[in-house]
Parts: sequence; structure tokens; C-alpha cells
Amino acid sequence: MAKPTLKSRSRLARYATEINGISLREITDISITSIARPSHNTDDFTKTFAAVFGNDAPLAPNTLMSKTNDCRVIQTQRDQWFIIGDANGIRTKFDYTTDQTDGWVTLEISGENTISALERICPINLHPDQFQIGHAARTAMEHMGCIILRTDTQTFHLFSASSSAESFLHAVETSIKNVT
Repeated sequence: MAKPTLKSRSRLARYATEINGISLREITDISITSIARPSHNTDDFTKTFAAVFGNDAPLAPNTLMSKTNDCRVIQTQRDQWFIIGDANGIRTKFDYTTDQTDGWVTLEISGENTISALERICPINLHPDQFQIGHAARTAMEHMGCIILRTDTQTFHLFSASSSAESFLHAVETSIKNVT
């Protein structure tokens, strides 16, 4: 019997637009895996993390780009991290992992007025001196939970629950439209 082929699923029909010089698009070819540090076995977790990623687990807002795997590690809460990107071969090395890909929608926002659009709905200081490239934080935008990751000077990835993908898109899109 043939194995079924898994395909990424678009929550927003592969949405992409440009409004007021700001590009907004859904990213569908992204994998999200959570790893957790068990309270009863922190030493093994720490050793495994260092062996897999070549460094200690990052503490927010800092993230870690893996040198050997095409992925970024983001702390999402105490004793929990998301691996954004290719986690193949990594999942089996940790005791507590879950595939989170289907539970999240990812938007990329970029352009000259991106910070102006985001500061209307994001309570985090996004000034480049405070929130640098590679920084990530868990926050809320328009009362919806979200993780924001700065990937470049004027580019951010926004992760939010897939169950409210349309509402989250609407909030970001409305904020962009209100930038003058």
C-alpha cells in the first residue's frame, strides 16, 4: 500500500497582496515543531539541544539559526521552543515533540512602512535597536495570540492560530490600509 503524500495546506488560499507599498503574503511551505524540556530531565535536554544545534537553547527574544539544519529555534514560553523550518531528523532526538504546523498560519509582512503598520496592533517596541533581526516574541495583536519574528530590517513573520487565520489577516490588512 502506497504512503499518502502530505502537502502543505493553505489557510488563506495562498494570499498575497501589496497595499500602500507593504507586501503581505501567506507562507505555506513552513514547518513548525515544538520541543519541550521535561522538568524531570533538564540535564539530558540541555545536552541533547547543544549536540543537535551546537548551542544552548535560546531565551526570548533571541532566536537560534541552526548551522546544520535549515531551521530557526524560538522560545515560545518557559521550557518550550518552536523549531521553524526543517525538523526532520531532529524530532527523534528529543523526548517531547509535537508537529504544530497545521495549528498555525504564517504571514510575511515587508516594506518601507511595515513598522508603522505593525505598531498600530502590536504592543512590542519594534524599533531596530530594541527588536533586532532574529528577535522573536510571543504577544497579542487585536486580541489574538501571535508570535512575531523579525527576519530583516523591514520584514517580519507573524504566526497566529490557524483557527482564526481570516480574522488575523483582516486585522493586519486593516492596519496596513490605515497607514498614510
